[in-house]
Amino acid sequence: MRTEGAALPVTKTAVNSAFYQNDPIRNVLVQQEQTAVRYGGPVYGTTPYMGEAEGKPLFSQPATDVMNGKRSVDDALTFLDRELKTLAGQA
Repeated sequence: MRTEGAALPVTKTAVNSAFYQNDPIRNVLVQQEQTAVRYGGPVYGTTPYMGEAEGKPLFSQPATDVMNGKRSVDDALTFLDRELKTLAGQA
């Protein structure tokens, strides 16, 4: 469990240990871990489909297709726009 702050705790036992709870800097890491959101929150809005889009190569595939000559830039952007709207239920 001695990480010297190089890693975040991943178990409740570790989180509740004095190592993380009694150190003001490490405790901030624990608080951040408990409140972190991916692709959401008050600043970025709620976009739960972004993780799915990332899991499918919706961001990288169009760029790869352009680089390999399989799509034009316009076609790649049209593809990405259509797929993201479909995923978000807007198409």
